[in-house]
Amino acid sequence: MYEVALVLGVDTPEALDMLQGAVVRYRTLLPASDPALVMPVVALAAGYCNVSRFQEALQTAEEARRLCEGTGSEMRYEAADMLAHVVALAHSGLGNEQAVLDARKTVVRVRKNHFGDEHIEVAKAITELADTLLSAGDVKQAIQEQAVALEMLLALFGNDHPSVVEVLLLLIYADFSCTRARIAWRGCIQLQTT
Repeated sequence: MYEVALVLGVDTPEALDMLQGAVVRYRTLLPASDPALVMPVVALAAGYCNVSRFQEALQTAEEARRLCEGTGSEMRYEAADMLAHVVALAHSGLGNEQAVLDARKTVVRVRKNHFGDEHIEVAKAITELADTLLSAGDVKQAIQEQAVALEMLLALFGNDHPSVVEVLLLLIYADFSCTRARIAWRGCIQLQTT
């Protein structure tokens, strides 16, 4: 049932109520040590973020982390990835910049552990980290992270891929003097126009 709430989008109090009800039902049907409880609780934390109830999102995310530890099982990639995103969003909503950076770094680490060092999902996580760094005013580190994502994406896909274009735009926005980005951008434009 929580999958339905996620697909429909938990972005209203009514949808959040539905998801809360589903999680309560899961808790009554399953033993507290059942790993199947982790994802519904993570989904509930995401739901709280979607309706700007950030403190409750953090509390619920912590509950999901404890649930996972209590089961004695390693958290599945999907739960760990979503949990790190929820924590980043909640801290962002509360204005906790350092905690957002820490959560974004966790997303990068989780994805590297799951996919390896060279994967589009890792590059996306690095791009999100770079965006957060840029928002925090750390332009130099943001450019370094974006350059890593750019090189990874270029190696995976070449110039003619939407993810490459997106990272190039972010790099050029951060620092137009980034020669590598301007050269790759010209390559993208040439590929797009031929």
